[in-house]
Amino acid sequence: MKREAFSTITVLFLSILLAWVSVSADVLHLKDGTEVEGTVTETTETTLTIVTSTGAREYPISAIDYVDKEETEAQPEPNQPTSEEDIAYRLLEELAQKKKGQRALSATGWIIGGIGVGILTGAYLFWVSPPLAWLGLAPAGVGIGMGVLTLATPSEAEAEFAKVSALPSNKREDASAILLGQLAEKGYWRRMTNAAMNALLASVSLLFPSSDDSPFGRMSGFITSAGAAVYNLFVPSAEERIFQMYEGLAFAETTPS
Repeated sequence: MKREAFSTITVLFLSILLAWVSVSADVLHLKDGTEVEGTVTETTETTLTIVTSTGAREYPISAIDYVDKEETEAQPEPNQPTSEEDIAYRLLEELAQKKKGQRALSATGWIIGGIGVGILTGAYLFWVSPPLAWLGLAPAGVGIGMGVLTLATPSEAEAEFAKVSALPSNKREDASAILLGQLAEKGYWRRMTNAAMNALLASVSLLFPSSDDSPFGRMSGFITSAGAAVYNLFVPSAEERIFQMYEGLAFAETTPS
């Protein structure tokens, strides 16, 4: 009798424990369709660590689609404003706004530059051959077209933020944290690629000068390309800076005062 009662209590306890674990677990959705259930314990710029029933596992950020974090408490409605604790979501919004501003500035440059070059080209052609003056419209059209295209095409950060904003509010923070890591990683490799390209241009301008290049022109080309390479190498991208800010704020939030 006692053994049966003990067995019943044990089964009941285990059932409650398993139910609690299943309700409070995080579900990691990988891009290959795999789902991993456990508890997310750490997120870095390149990896995410989740503790499962078989132990801790580490996954590259680039392989993760999103994290579904289930909560036992009542959740806000899907599209309500997030709280002040949604650090990653707010930083992703800040990055999206910054990219939007850069895009508008770039588009303005294209349009003004295209019109300016078009006017100068048209004026020169009108001076040497008036019937050809209309060709000045070509660079103006290219500049205006590139400007309009830049304005109409949102950056990756803007597009991803729009997707995250459409998620239920209880899922935005984890999705934003993963996206910040992925964008930072892409920003890093884009920066390294630009650094390598500029270093190559600097080497070519110094070691393989054109016969038409003066020593001053060759040196100025080298300095310009080498300076750009150094800048790319040591100055983090906006995506990297935002992710570093997120790591600092997240660490401060989890550290006891």
